[in-house]
Amino acid sequence: MKKIIFLLLLNSAIHGLIIEKYQEDTDKELAINIINNDNRDNYFITVPKHLEPQQRIDFIINVLKMRKDYLYIAKDNGETIGMITLTKRKAPSKRYAEKLKLLGDYYNNFVEMILSDPNLPEQSEHFVLRVSLIVKEDYRKKGYGKKLMSYAETFAKQDSEIQAITLDVHEDNLIALKLYESLGYKKICHNTKIKQISYKLILNTKN
Repeated sequence: MKKIIFLLLLNSAIHGLIIEKYQEDTDKELAINIINNDNRDNYFITVPKHLEPQQRIDFIINVLKMRKDYLYIAKDNGETIGMITLTKRKAPSKRYAEKLKLLGDYYNNFVEMILSDPNLPEQSEHFVLRVSLIVKEDYRKKGYGKKLMSYAETFAKQDSEIQAITLDVHEDNLIALKLYESLGYKKICHNTKIKQISYKLILNTKN
């Protein structure tokens, strides 16, 4: 029964918002435009600032390919309002950070964020759901971020191995900070070098 529920979540509605699995052939250009037109400092995709316009698009395309298996598109009344990634990963640990270092420069910020946690364990056997989301500028401050996070929590609870949800926020993104704290997320570390704050929500349904 749990497997059936999980499969239904791949394309589902929550509070009137339709959330569908990313389809590269139909959604790629849409996703590129959302990310490329976003002027905020965010961590949905961290695009290097020195890139020329075409290099920037090529970078986004490559990251979308990497994330396509856990990327979802959110729509309301047929209009795309944003995207969310839901990635099951080992809980952050020193050993996990060392493995990420081997994957290249793209993970540098994430590795720095992990290692900035003063309570970081040497190793962890637990899993977390890593969440990253982006809402189009015209749809911000309208409750869509809260709906997407509700979807993420429902998604996580279908997997008994996932014990928490984690995410990163730019320290100047005050709207996002307020949202996550209102939903019960707790700050676990603040990396002032890259201006990034990490949050965690422990799922009470887990042991």
